[in-house]
Amino acid sequence: MIEVADSFGIGKLTGIDVPGEKPGLLPDKEWKKKRLKEGWYTGDSINLSIGQGYLLVTPLQMAHAYAILANKGYTYTPHLVDKIVKSDGTIKKIEVEKQTVPYKKKYMDEIEKGMIQVIEGKKGTAKVLRTKGLKIAAKTGSAQNSKYKVTHGWISGYFPVGDPEISFTSFAEGGGHGGGIAGEVAKVFIDAYLEKKNKKVENKLNDK
Repeated sequence: MIEVADSFGIGKLTGIDVPGEKPGLLPDKEWKKKRLKEGWYTGDSINLSIGQGYLLVTPLQMAHAYAILANKGYTYTPHLVDKIVKSDGTIKKIEVEKQTVPYKKKYMDEIEKGMIQVIEGKKGTAKVLRTKGLKIAAKTGSAQNSKYKVTHGWISGYFPVGDPEISFTSFAEGGGHGGGIAGEVAKVFIDAYLEKKNKKVENKLNDK
């Protein structure tokens, strides 16, 4: 489990081109023994499997991991800058590094089926993301914490399924479950993206 999480970039810097990125924490037996002077228990593995316990992740790490699922095994180092145009007009393109994971597509396909049901299923926890004509895969989460009486709300996913363009994560501090505030914010983002994309298509058609 830890090996898989590590391969998806959990506990590591994504390499985004901004200062101050934090790696989070992917705890293991060695870390716990060194930090807490304790052994690793079955309960630690259970907590880790559902994203609790000592695990620490950033929203960017989650979006990065879901991009790997969306692409069925690979993604690219995230960047905020596509190119740099110097004062003399010369252009420096930013190198995009491809990252892969050694897992079979059939396993990721099964995960994707479950994530689609999170939105489209009768008991789905992310029905808020339902969008006409768009198939989205997502997963909600609720992170316990000591600061708030309610959990932090998480939701991550990608769209469109089959030909993914966007991987996203929405996090609401003290926002309850992922289908609540976090899900509503994600829905606003998705609608805004689609509106902008549709306008580009319309402009191209009008130019012909």
